[in-house]
Amino acid sequence: MIRAAFLALFCAVAVQFIHAAVNKPTVKVVVTDTNLNSFDDLDVSANYEVDVNDDVVVGVDYEMLKNKYGPSNIYVQAKQDDINVEANYDTGSKEVSVEANYNLDGTNIGVSFKQMLEDVKVKAQRSMELFDQTTELAPTFNVADKTVDVEVRQSLGDKVNALVSFNQAFQNPTIEAACEIDEKRTFTPKLDVDNKKLTYSYEQQLENGKITADVDPADKLSVSWEDSGSNGDWTATADVGLKGGNPVGFSFTRNFKF
Repeated sequence: MIRAAFLALFCAVAVQFIHAAVNKPTVKVVVTDTNLNSFDDLDVSANYEVDVNDDVVVGVDYEMLKNKYGPSNIYVQAKQDDINVEANYDTGSKEVSVEANYNLDGTNIGVSFKQMLEDVKVKAQRSMELFDQTTELAPTFNVADKTVDVEVRQSLGDKVNALVSFNQAFQNPTIEAACEIDEKRTFTPKLDVDNKKLTYSYEQQLENGKITADVDPADKLSVSWEDSGSNGDWTATADVGLKGGNPVGFSFTRNFKF
C-alpha cells in the first residue's frame, strides 16, 4: 500500500515537470579498470531533479550497473518549516524508504523506515557546550531488535575533534580523532577497539580540490585526488596492496555538470 501511494504521489507531482523550472542534469562516469576490457569496467550514473515549488523536489537517479534501461531510484523531497521528508523508491528491489527529520528547539529528531514499517529507526542529535567545548550526542534506537547505537562527538581544543561510537552494551566501539595540522591538512587515526585494529586517514585541501589517503596497515593504501572544474569534477583513485601479491588498482571518475 505504501509503495502504491508513493508511486501515485510521484505521478501526480511529475505532471508539474512541464511547469517547473528546468534544472540541468548531472552525469558521472566511473572507469574501474583502465584496460576497459568490458562494459563491466565502466559505470555511468546520472541524476535529474526538478523543483516543483519552493518546498518540493522530485528527482530520478540512474545507475547503469543497477538498471541499464531505466531509473534506479525515484525520490521526492519536501520541507515545511522545521520538517524535512524524503521518500525513495528503489526500482530494483521495489522498496519504498522514508526518512523524516524535525528540529525541536535545537534537537534534531529523525525517523526512518521501509515499507510496511520495516527497519524502523529513531534518531536524536543535539549539540551542547560543556566546559567551553562542543559536545554532540547522537543516539539511534533500532525498533526491530530494540538496540541503541550511540555516537558522541567531542571537541578537544581548537584543532582536535574526537568521535566515539558504541551500542548500549558498549560492543563494537570505535574511537577516532580528527587532528587539524593546519587550515589545509587533517590527520585522523581510527581505532576499532574489539578487533584492536588501527587505521589512518590524511586529507589535504588544494586550491581546486583535495588529496585523501586512507591507510589500513593490514590491507591497503588508498589515495584519491579530486580536482574541481567549472564543468565538473575529476577524481582519480589508486589502491595499493600492502601485502605481497596484492594488485594495484586504478579508477577514474568524471562528474559532468550541464
